[in-house]
Amino acid sequence: MLVRTANKLQSGRFEWDFGHGFSSYKQGQAEVAQDVETALYEFKYNCFFALQNGIDWVTRMGKKNQKVLIDNDVQNTILNRYGVLGIENFESNVLGRTYICACRIYTIYSENSVVINFTQGV
Repeated sequence: MLVRTANKLQSGRFEWDFGHGFSSYKQGQAEVAQDVETALYEFKYNCFFALQNGIDWVTRMGKKNQKVLIDNDVQNTILNRYGVLGIENFESNVLGRTYICACRIYTIYSENSVVINFTQGV
């Protein structure tokens, strides 16, 4: 699996790293963590070549009492990524139309867990 490095800008947006050969890609645990975070940011029906990928954030955040369903969507997305073995210490909160989650994941590359912090606002 190859996952290109994405750097977070001050504006909160992400920019892909190009022009550095294989050093533009992450490896090992960092690769799995980047893949998980990228998958969580995908919106369903938003990408022309993968319409079914991602979470239906607009529907989930547009209705009340969706936290349990969002948690299930997020955990399923994490567990279905290559290299993820399990989730530990999953915590989440919904503030208005913003979803915040933090968890630790175990990967195939190490015995130590990786911290995933994720925020999605709609």
